[in-house]
Amino acid sequence: MKPMNDLGAQLVLVLLLCLSLPYPSFAEVAMPAADSLPALSAPRDSLLGREAWGAWIEEQQALGVLEEDEAGQLYALYERLRLAPLELNMLHEEELRQLPFLSDYQIYQLLRFRSDQGQLLSMGQLSLVPGWDAATLRLFVPIAVCRYAPPTGSLAVLEGRGQLELGYRRCEGQRPRAGQLGAEDAALLSAYYQRQERLQLYVAGAKGYGEPWSWRGRRGFDSYNLSLRLSREGLLRQLVLGDYRMARGLGLVLGQGNYPLGLRSYRPRLGRGLRPVQHATEQRFSRGLACVLAPARDWELGFGLSLRALDATQRGSSSRLQLSEAGVHRTASEQARRGALEERMLAGWLQYSHGRGAVAVQAAYLDWGDKELQLLPSAPELGARRRLVLGSLSYHWHSPQAQLRLEGELASQSGGGWALAQHLSWGQGVLGDLGLGYWRLSPSYWNSLGRGLEHAAWVHGEEGARLYWQLPELLAYTRLTLQAEAYHPLGALRRGQREGGHWSWVAELRHQLDAAGRSFLSLWWRRAQRAEGTTSRLRLQLEHSGRMMELRCGLQLVPSALRHAWALYARIRTQLSPALRLELGADYFDAPSWQQRLYGYLPRGRHSYAPQLLYGRGYDLVLRLAGHLGARWQLEGEASYQRQFVPARPSLMHYALSCIYRY
Repeated sequence: MKPMNDLGAQLVLVLLLCLSLPYPSFAEVAMPAADSLPALSAPRDSLLGREAWGAWIEEQQALGVLEEDEAGQLYALYERLRLAPLELNMLHEEELRQLPFLSDYQIYQLLRFRSDQGQLLSMGQLSLVPGWDAATLRLFVPIAVCRYAPPTGSLAVLEGRGQLELGYRRCEGQRPRAGQLGAEDAALLSAYYQRQERLQLYVAGAKGYGEPWSWRGRRGFDSYNLSLRLSREGLLRQLVLGDYRMARGLGLVLGQGNYPLGLRSYRPRLGRGLRPVQHATEQRFSRGLACVLAPARDWELGFGLSLRALDATQRGSSSRLQLSEAGVHRTASEQARRGALEERMLAGWLQYSHGRGAVAVQAAYLDWGDKELQLLPSAPELGARRRLVLGSLSYHWHSPQAQLRLEGELASQSGGGWALAQHLSWGQGVLGDLGLGYWRLSPSYWNSLGRGLEHAAWVHGEEGARLYWQLPELLAYTRLTLQAEAYHPLGALRRGQREGGHWSWVAELRHQLDAAGRSFLSLWWRRAQRAEGTTSRLRLQLEHSGRMMELRCGLQLVPSALRHAWALYARIRTQLSPALRLELGADYFDAPSWQQRLYGYLPRGRHSYAPQLLYGRGYDLVLRLAGHLGARWQLEGEASYQRQFVPARPSLMHYALSCIYRY
């Protein structure tokens, strides 16, 4: 019990220090209620926004439509938009398209509303935009400001902002892996600068848990990232140097991570253009030069060049097995695979837009020098290749009010593989919001540039369909959402998969308890058949946005014929003073098997992108503090403890500290 006693002493000491600091009464630092959202003008550090984004991302991860890397993109996007909020009277369609919770219908209606009304005078006018409900405002308002748009070329438009961050995390109680070279700590040093949408610069160095600070002559961080983006009007729309990601169509050829990603999202949209890498844990990116050109009206041309060293297992003098972009180098064998394969890439697209539709062609060429790559041992029909050529045709079309939208892509590659993806969506209709998607990838189709379309680690052999249906309000302030999917592998079975199809369905019932939108009650039920068997999951959750704090608590249940798995959780966020924010969280869980693992919904530290999985029996305690030291400096600290009562599971303690300077 000594670790627990130490933890209790630490938490009590921190709380006493917080309470001893001078701060005004809660009435003076009241949090903005949901009905006052439109009045917010500069909510870059809004608790409401942080809580709303975190809850939305966690739910998408629980649904299985967001992977860790994709969740990291969204957390990084939120931090960037807190630093440089969207200017409501100057933003473009591309800026809105990066927000995953906005549908194409909502984007269209906002741009049309601004075109008809002229410059907006306050955020309150957003409630007048068709399709913009209270849930959308909770997510959008904290990352936007409404100010007068100065004439093009004025100095105000060129205002720039930046951020420097140094972060350190440590884990205690974890048994080191066999042959692990480094300690159980992680570090990040990053710098970000943005001058509106015209200039973006990102530099970062990162070290992960278990990785060494030095290894055979190499010193310092384990990985580095650098990206520079220049944007302007005219012929050269975008120029990106360094690490970037490109996406086009539904991700069959180019889908490196411009979220939302193809059909993996229940509300997908076509990927567009380029995006520089924005956080150190991003994967499947290119490294080199890319640009977007507008040679004529309605035409767009983009291309990218990349040369990047990837991790691979050596087999013989000229053969390499698999690819790895996880960037984890904890043991000598992982260090030996480091940079063993050099991948060269040339990719591009040409698009023609007219009226309400557009057609585009995409192409990509990849080779691995004089090495032969065995793509996937679990899919022998893919064989070994020295080069790969891919091409596709994609389209999208929408009705005059953007309620009906069709989009799709047809792709082929050298060696005879082909793939097809289609999606139809209907928004704000008599039946509510409806989306239907279908995809089929032949057993011989493989693509390392594709992303987020199917359920394998790499895009290949699968057929499936997804349905999304958000019904109109059944009762006052009550919303029902249904989601379903079914898929099965094509060709040889992948490791861990079973015969037959895989399916899942989700039903979510959400009720707003008061007219002001301060309290919500949600019931979420999911049933799925996966490689590990058929499971059911239920979650009941209460959210309350009071004037003194944010509260979220709930119950999770995974029923079983032998023994149920369950968890109770609660988290509180409050602003102790204008300069100090406190977050507390606790849960108790009992999940006897890995198949019955539960999701944790406790406060997250910076750069904690992986879903919190609860397995075993025990409890968690989390404390986070964030303080502003003047107008530019910010410190964030975190301490979390998980006590396990199952002997085979270790009890873990995490510490984290981040120092942030904004300019």
